[in-house]
Amino acid sequence: MVKRLGVEAQVANPPPPAIAEEAAPLAPTQASPPTPTTNPEGSHGDDYLITKVTSMDRRPETNRGGAGYTHGSSLIGICPRRNALTILSGDAGKRPTRPQDRIMWAIGRAVEKHIRDAFVRAVKREGVIGQWACRCGKSKRVGLYSPTYKCEHCSQGLYTYGEVTLLDHQYRIAGNPDLLYYRPDNLRLRIVEIKSKKQALFDELTKPEANHILQASIYRRLAKIEGYDVDDYVSIVYGSKDYTFRGRPYKEYHILPSEGVEATLDDMWSRAGAVREFLDAFKIEGVSATLPNRITACASVTSTTAKGCDQCHACFAR
Repeated sequence: MVKRLGVEAQVANPPPPAIAEEAAPLAPTQASPPTPTTNPEGSHGDDYLITKVTSMDRRPETNRGGAGYTHGSSLIGICPRRNALTILSGDAGKRPTRPQDRIMWAIGRAVEKHIRDAFVRAVKREGVIGQWACRCGKSKRVGLYSPTYKCEHCSQGLYTYGEVTLLDHQYRIAGNPDLLYYRPDNLRLRIVEIKSKKQALFDELTKPEANHILQASIYRRLAKIEGYDVDDYVSIVYGSKDYTFRGRPYKEYHILPSEGVEATLDDMWSRAGAVREFLDAFKIEGVSATLPNRITACASVTSTTAKGCDQCHACFAR
């Protein structure tokens, strides 16, 4: 069934999940201060807070996807052989981070969240596909927003928007588009990718970046596979990370994916299929499973792409 706005879309969405019974509240207790160390002043140096924060910042970032699925954001430039070697090394799903990365990600995500949340409020949630949650978070529902759904635990409506996960089970690809909404003029699902830019880069934008078009197009294909009646165009919206004294801090582009984009998506799906085949073999054969072939950019260990790969040594050793 093609999922369209209206009755069919509502029927296609599952009912709210069952809510567990409320646990008996704990009796209030008087908080006690922690037991001090032998030398509290000596263990609380000038960088005490920064050291704690940095230790959290440096924890490996978990890649999106999970459960043997490749995330759509990882399809751009994907190397199936590198993915396989990462799995063999035991580092699958993790990547090192720096405090600078964490801060920039937090700023970017805040800008993107503001744009998305403002749009959802402006249209009063109508026509928006999301993972809707109540205030306590114990009741969630995926699909169109409906004021008729209430949480049995907190009695509140499911007002809070969350990203939807789209899946291609055949190729094991997962994706979380920033925003999905039915266009009011043609009732087809528009996929929106939201990005943030520093002011200087924002000012230079005259068209969306190629990778951002690809990412939105990946989610469009996933939505189509899921059975949604998707719009021909995708939207890419940019927000400025800095305060601007002129003009609007937003730019919006509507793009019709070209045949070249579709061909690139076909190649990405093929590579994701190679990862899927390796995972299936790995479950049976273990470390002796045959690795996917090297990509053409890695013709030798001295190639630029190979030298920048964290699995270069392991790749050319097999």
